[in-house]
Amino acid sequence: MCPTASTCRPFLLALAALLLPLLAVAKAPDSCEEQPPVPLMNAEDYKLYREYKSALRDPRVQAIPESRRLGRVARNFSVPQSRLRDVVALGEEIGEEQVRRQQEIALEALENSALKGRIRSVEFVETRGIVVAYVGWRTTEQERIVPEAAHIAKIVADSAPIVELVAMWACMGEYKVFTARIQSSSAARFNVERIDCFAETRYIRLFEEVRNRFSGEPPEDDIGCD
Repeated sequence: MCPTASTCRPFLLALAALLLPLLAVAKAPDSCEEQPPVPLMNAEDYKLYREYKSALRDPRVQAIPESRRLGRVARNFSVPQSRLRDVVALGEEIGEEQVRRQQEIALEALENSALKGRIRSVEFVETRGIVVAYVGWRTTEQERIVPEAAHIAKIVADSAPIVELVAMWACMGEYKVFTARIQSSSAARFNVERIDCFAETRYIRLFEEVRNRFSGEPPEDDIGCD
């Protein structure tokens, strides 16, 4: 203990100078701490959110008192008011960046797959709340086209739940050799481990508007393969 205040003061000041940096470090947030991933909206909820936003622009809805609008819109959409409220809350929080964000996630997933280096383009397009994924890739083997298409559809369906439809085309050299589309809900049911066995016999039946140059039905154009 210091005998007098005058002799204690220098000691206390020096002690404070030593302790303040340590306290600051202890209270500082860990900048390296991982942030929780942003939730991904699925196709049904995203469409409902966009339909709600569209309904708000209707003069008839604008004429409804604000406190009653959500309930009236929910009845018009034939969905529970509580569900619409939850979807709108989630949409207002994260909805504006969902299409772009999930496109990035799908591209990353495709590039980390067996198709790495052969993905030509991935683009998500939204129309009236429905998101379509357009995917083009390069193929080198005739026998691998359909299994590769199934793998692409499965990867997009799993990594980007906002997608309702996957439309795809394959290029071999400068020619488009395959086009097809598939509902994301159908592709999500594919068994990854059995795609090579079932792609040509079972899974291809779930695709729509299939055109395969090697099966006598070439795509209608060769645009996009130059």
